[in-house]
Formats: sequence, structure tokens, C-alpha cells
Amino acid sequence: ADRFARAMTVLCDMGLTSEAGAPDPEIVELLDAALAGARDPDLIAPLAAAGSYLFSLSGDWSRCRTLYDRSISCGASERAMAAVLPFASLALGGPDDLGRRAAAADDLERIGEHLGDVGVRSAALDVRIGVQIQMGDPHFRTTLDRMIEMEGRVSEPGSRWGICYLTATREHIDGDLVAAEAAAAEGLGPVGNGVADSRRWATYGAQIVALRFDEGRLAELAPMLEDVVRDQPDVAAWRAVLVGALAASGVADRAGRMFDDLAVDGFAALPRDFTWTAAMAVLVGELARSGDVARARVAYHALGRYAGRMSWSGSCTFGPVDQALGEAAAAFGDEASAAAHFRRAEEIATRFGAPRMLARARAGSALRLPGRAGDGIVN
Repeated sequence: ADRFARAMTVLCDMGLTSEAGAPDPEIVELLDAALAGARDPDLIAPLAAAGSYLFSLSGDWSRCRTLYDRSISCGASERAMAAVLPFASLALGGPDDLGRRAAAADDLERIGEHLGDVGVRSAALDVRIGVQIQMGDPHFRTTLDRMIEMEGRVSEPGSRWGICYLTATREHIDGDLVAAEAAAAEGLGPVGNGVADSRRWATYGAQIVALRFDEGRLAELAPMLEDVVRDQPDVAAWRAVLVGALAASGVADRAGRMFDDLAVDGFAALPRDFTWTAAMAVLVGELARSGDVARARVAYHALGRYAGRMSWSGSCTFGPVDQALGEAAAAFGDEASAAAHFRRAEEIATRFGAPRMLARARAGSALRLPGRAGDGIVN
């Protein structure tokens, strides 16, 4: 049973089992059997954490969270927790998880220092940087520099791949879209060996969508997104992005029908995972720009509770949440809320050192509907 648990931990960690979409049922059956047979907390914890990775892009977000929560609650040793906590970057990637994720980064960094393990310290930075970006903390650049400095001493498969997509995110925030696209493309090369092709392409695709969304060119990606939705039907965020691309393309009827399906029961079809705020920012922004005011208002009210932070897809940002909210508020005529959202987006972009995002926020402020400026934000 112990050997089986160790073998399944390795199998679930990376490689073929990291495919985007629903995991292989046979692998899930083996995982369940290994968890049922293991008795040692130091075997159960890493196995459950690695198992959570299987479900991180599967559509079954609750299973991802359940496995991760099991991994941290079974009383494992410090050494075992060094293998568990790195999975917080996805399992605690939801918009309501920032506090827990920051605490996991703190714990992991402390363990890495105590063990003298550079790989654990690098993993702590990987968990932390997503929190920093979502909070608009400019120190994310220092965190990434530290990860790059450690990279040559880290043997974890995929570590260089992660640095590629984080570098692309930094270049995007810094306003160099050409460099951002080049860094994203590097992740498709040999540096991504050890990561399933579908996950690498999903990550690259998210980067390209973020760049085209920033450029106002999302409509160009509609054919590609049709293919992605067909190939990865379990990743609901792709459907949301396709709705945005269709709206941007003027295919209003189909975009509206797809949006209505997603919006049932408070957007229950969109798991509150690490892709949620990015997917919703696309919905809110593109529906507002296309003139679908009623649906933009629905999406606005869902996303509004996350005003004051940056959107996040797990590997990149789609800009300040308030930018999309401001565009929606302007579209349905709430001048006070639009003014407040654009002002907040300006503040975040200024603090973050994001010139393109700052210019977009200022443009929103300049073009919002005429009338009195206010301080209110409707949520």
C-alpha cells in the first residue's frame, strides 16, 4: 500500500495526468484506491495534494479543493508539507482564497528556510506571486527575479515553464506586448517538458487571449476559441472567453444564448477557481463594449465584489477588475459607479506600474457618459 501510494503521488504530480480537462477515469480509480489503502499521514498528504492537481482544470473544482483540504488536515510532517503546500497555487487559486493562499506561501517559505531547500523556497515564491499580482502589489517583480535566480538550482519539472508564463505576465504588465508574446511562446518549447501538452497550450492560449483582450482584438480569436471549447469542454472559462469573442465579433444572438447558459444560478457553470475573475472580466468588458447592456449588468453584479484587485487566470492577468466594471457601469448609465471604478483602476495601474492599463483606465474616465462624477460603486 505504501509503494502504491508513493507511485500514485508521482503519477498525479505531472506528466500525462496533468492534461487540461477531465482526468482519465482509470487514473481517478487508482488514486481513490491508493488513498483508501494508505495509513501514514506522510503518504496521504502528498498523494491527496498531487491528486488535487488532476482536477484543477477538470470542471470538478470541488474535488480539487476537497483533496487539497484533506492533504493539509491529516497531520503530516514538515517534510511532507513541503510537498503539499505548492499545490495551493491552483487549489487555493479562487478569488475568495487569497488569504489562505498567502498563509500557505508564508508556511512554505518558513519550511524551505528551515530545511535549507531551495526548491521549497522557490515553490513558496510561486504560490506568493499570484497573490501579489491579484492584489496589484508591484513587489511581484522582485518575487519573479528571485525565482529566476533560483531556477538553475531547482530540479522540479516545469519550473522553467512557470517562469516563462510569469515573465510573459510581467512583460504584459510593463506594456511590452511583443516581449510578452515571445515569453509565452517559449513555454511551448523544451522548457515545458514534463508538463502535458494540453496544459501548456491552455496556458499559452490564456496568455494570448489576455494580450488580444488588452489590444481590443479579441474578435480575431473567435475561430481558435471555438476549437479550444470543442477540445477542452470541461474548462468552463473557455466558454466565457468565447462569449466575449463572439460579442466582440458582432455575433450577438449566439453570444447571448451562451451567456444565458453560463449565468444560470449565479454563474454556477463557472467554477470559482483560478480562472474565474479573468473569465468574468472578459464577459463584463466585451458585453459592455458590444452594447449588450442587460447582460453586462448581470455580469457586473457578479464580478463587483472583487473590485479593487487585478483579474487572474492562474497564469496571467486581464487587467484591473475595475476596468471591466467601469466599462459596464458606463454602458448601463451609472455615471457615479463608472467614475469610481475607472478612478480605482487608475490607482491600481499606477501603483502596479502598468502603463497600458493606466492609459486604458484614463481613456475610460474621459469617455464615460457625461454628467456628474460621483464616489459610489454599485455592487
